[in-house]
Parts: sequence; structure tokens; C-alpha cells
Amino acid sequence: MERERVRLPILYGSETGTSKEMAMVLAEQCRQRGFAPSVMALDAYPIERLPNETLSVFLVSTTGDGEPPSNMIRFWRFMLRKDLPRDSLGKLRFAVFGFGDSSYVKFNAAARRLRVRLKQLSATEVVSIGLGDDQSDMGVEMMFDKWRRDLWKCLLELYPLPKGTLISDAPRKWKSVRMNDIDDEQQQQPKCPNVTIPFYDIPSQTAVSKNAQLGAVIENRRLSAEDWTQDVRHVVIKLSRDVNYRAGMYSSTHSTHSLIQSINHITKYTHTHVHTHTHTHTQVTLRSCGLRMSKLRDSIMK
Repeated sequence: MERERVRLPILYGSETGTSKEMAMVLAEQCRQRGFAPSVMALDAYPIERLPNETLSVFLVSTTGDGEPPSNMIRFWRFMLRKDLPRDSLGKLRFAVFGFGDSSYVKFNAAARRLRVRLKQLSATEVVSIGLGDDQSDMGVEMMFDKWRRDLWKCLLELYPLPKGTLISDAPRKWKSVRMNDIDDEQQQQPKCPNVTIPFYDIPSQTAVSKNAQLGAVIENRRLSAEDWTQDVRHVVIKLSRDVNYRAGMYSSTHSTHSLIQSINHITKYTHTHVHTHTHTHTQVTLRSCGLRMSKLRDSIMK
């Protein structure tokens, strides 16, 4: 007998798309475990529903000087209202994972503050907060995966599945492949067919702002030691006109090289055969075996 599916809003605050992408992955895993997930940005969520929610997951990035991302600002302002009853979220069980960078003083400040405020309004934390760090050798996705396993352990104790339920987190959109026997001659000269490897069907963002400027890289200097695992660089880009900016703003850089040139560095080391069309202003995203590789590296660094 199947248990009733438990409603589980997965609410994200994201500036560059990382939190949203992880929310989509988590939602697929929710369905495998008998939950009914709904994924939306925090500012898009009808906040009047929150006092009646029994369970929710928050995935939050931090931007600028410890500020919440732009699609979380209205939600956060409401949460800070002094007239909210102290017991207004007494029904809610929650979990928070933050995406940040420990090179900043206010590391993961948005996620930390949200956790504190939820507890101030009497919500119950079901698993310790996860703090993803872009500076970690593990990578933020591995840190999220570790936290996610702790989350499922706690949630399945609260909402156990019927005995014998099988759970699979394998991607749902693999195409079936038929393997044929080959003779010795074919084996000596294998053919490498073109393949497409989708991962949870998450679209890549390729749009370029109408305000984008064409710039030239005039300095590219490595800051980290040559034997260090991370390649941290100081890059100076000369633009065609001056830009007005303030603290907390960020930029998005797109290569004018072709897509084929951009992925040469990745395919050189992964032996991945990619078939694609050539076009410009494209962010390269390869997803294989659950590992996302998003790099705009040597094609614009050299």
C-alpha cells in the first residue's frame, strides 16, 4: 500500500542559476521517494501559504556583500517584519542549504540568516544547515550531495516508505543503447559515434544581454600557486565604454569563440565525443554520469 505523497516545496534563491539547478535535481529525487515537490523561486512563492506548510527545503545563494539574490529580496523583506507572530511557523519542518564562497567575509550569509529567522518563528530544523563552498576541493556539488543524503535519511525516518520500495536516483532520460557483437577486425578499428548525454534535462542558459559589450583580455595572471588544485586568475578586460556599477553587482562573460573551440580543453581529457553545431556567445555545459562540468576556460583565458 502506497503512502500519501507529502507536499514538499523546494524554494530557491539564485543569482546565476546554481541553486535553481540543484532544486530541479532534488525535486526528481523527491518523486522517487514518494514526495510531491514543487520548485519555485522564493519571490514567486505565495508566502501566505508558509504558515500552513509542514515541510519545505530552501536552497539559497549569497551574492555581493552577504546579500540575498535578486529573486529572494521580497520574500526576505517580508520575513523580517517585526509584526510576524513568534509562533507563526510552528507547523513547519525545514532544511537549508547555502551556496557561497569562503573567500568572502560574509560566507553564506543569506542562508545562515534565513535559518535563524525560520527558527525565530518557531519552525523546526530537520537536518543541519549545509554550507556549500566554491573554494572547496570537493566542489559545491559534492558538498550538496553529501548534505542531500543526510536530508533523505532524516525525511525517510519522518515519512517512511512502504517496505520493499525501490529507489533509483539514476537520470530518467537516458536513451536505450543496443550493444552488438563485433568481430576482431571491427574491434581493432572501433568507430566513435556521436552521442548526446542529457542529465535531468536541465537547459543551459545561453542568452546574452542586450547591453553586452565586446571586450578584449589585456591581462591574464594566475594568482594561485602552480601546484595548487584550483586555478584562480586575475583577468583584466578592456571594454569599449565605461560601465557604472555598485557593490554587489556581478558580470557574465561569454566567449566569442566557437562552441567546438570552447570544449576542446574538456574533451582532450575526458575522451568525450561531442556532436554539435558551431555558434557564438555560448556557455558550454557537459553533463555526464551525474557530474556537471561548466567551463569557459582556456578559449578566453589565452
